[in-house]
Amino acid sequence: MNESRKIASTKRKIWDAYIGLLEDKPFDKVTVREICDACEIVRSTFYSYYQSVFDLIENIENGMLADMHFYKKGQTELVRDNTPETEIKEELVAIGNKRFGIPLKSMEEYFKRLDERRDYLKAIIGKNGDPYFLVKLRKQIELDTDQMMNDEKLPDDFLRYYFLRASSVLVIQLTEYWVKTEDRISLGLIIQFANMIRSSASSIDLARVVREEEEVTLRQQNKTADL
Repeated sequence: MNESRKIASTKRKIWDAYIGLLEDKPFDKVTVREICDACEIVRSTFYSYYQSVFDLIENIENGMLADMHFYKKGQTELVRDNTPETEIKEELVAIGNKRFGIPLKSMEEYFKRLDERRDYLKAIIGKNGDPYFLVKLRKQIELDTDQMMNDEKLPDDFLRYYFLRASSVLVIQLTEYWVKTEDRISLGLIIQFANMIRSSASSIDLARVVREEEEVTLRQQNKTADL
């Protein structure tokens, strides 16, 4: 147990040292020597855990992505009594309440994870960070949202293709804003915004249904006119 704690502590020092160095250097220009000097370890200790700086970067990013899912299969639990903030305007709640008024617990957990890892995320998506990280996160959010729509029995048609890409971009924009800005809105309000994006899927579904009903009505009218 003590050995495991020592390993975890050493890895944390290496992670912290690398993230700290991103304040002054691009993510792909940091060297092993700089990391070792920053956390006061020898190079052999670094190489006992990571093959290179790029291996370290991948380990950090994959570790965060594994714990930053917007949704996972079957996670349909809703957030309960968690939005007491007075800043949540009634009109925003009303918009979100059209079909999916209560956000999913997984959405709340996503933003909690962002908050817990804020210092790391600010560095990784900052000016010296890895520009591909947000691309990987967007793809993950897109897959998560696709599973969410499956679980909510929304149609898997051509409209979903557009919604997934548009909604994932919007969630990424919310993510960036909430991580980077100092004057942040509350957790309750940010998940309400995310839930508005989610609820728009039902609006698209409704638009599809209305369109199909209009097409059926038009065909019936045309048949009547031909008689």
